[in-house]
Amino acid sequence: MTEWTETLRAIVDSVPKDELHDLAAELARADVILRQRITAPPASPRAPDGWIDATEAGEMMGMSRSWCYEHREELGGRHIGGAVRYSVRRIRSYLDRGTA
Repeated sequence: MTEWTETLRAIVDSVPKDELHDLAAELARADVILRQRITAPPASPRAPDGWIDATEAGEMMGMSRSWCYEHREELGGRHIGGAVRYSVRRIRSYLDRGTA
């Protein structure tokens, strides 16, 4: 058993019965985030640490292009040459925080 598995089991065991519903909801949210990270395609090979467009950002995150436009501030999107571009590094950081 891995260290994180033991930690997770200890947390589950320590939660009072009247708070188990809240824990289950948090675990369901974590499951969604994990599935997004697992299924997200890798960053565009032509821009591993550079700037990508909304379509590539959406593919990287497993989200739609329009979602990326709507969340451009959270994702660190910048207007470059009249178009919105996203930093691959910032998107990876966003995914690592598990807020997608």
